[in-house]
Amino acid sequence: LTCAYLSCKVDEFNVSSTQFVGNLLQETPAGQERVLEQILEYELLLIQQLNFHLVVHNPYRPMEGLLIDLKIALTAILNSASRAGINMESYMTECLGLKEDRDTLSKMYDSMRRMKTLLRGYELPKSEEVHIYKQKLERVHAEFAISSNKRKRGYEEDGHVAKEPRLAEE
Repeated sequence: LTCAYLSCKVDEFNVSSTQFVGNLLQETPAGQERVLEQILEYELLLIQQLNFHLVVHNPYRPMEGLLIDLKIALTAILNSASRAGINMESYMTECLGLKEDRDTLSKMYDSMRRMKTLLRGYELPKSEEVHIYKQKLERVHAEFAISSNKRKRGYEEDGHVAKEPRLAEE
């Protein structure tokens, strides 16, 4: 079961551990809890034995980041140009050489208008909302630290840890 659960993570098939164990129809709730503990207990051991690294770089993420950066830059240019009273249409037709390519020019105008609309409609989150989310995040981090320390102690007791933790330098 640990192998199947880990393969779900590798294939980016987002299934939480409770959902995964919930699909075991033959187990009682107490049995599912026991199976869940076993899966989580053996997960890191399996990864270690396979010499497997969980960091996988998706080639599409940098491209997505580039597109977001381009949209932000274009929006900033449009915003600055409108404040300065510069006509972006003449700039695009003259400087970018899009005078003859009306289709591309019209698509760019449409994209610029949509970005302006999105920028005007954006509101920063309220400080109360930010505070609530920070508290939730701190709770999640605390719960994760407790469970990972518990799991780590279990591995150390079993002698499965190949590397001792580095002591703080004095």
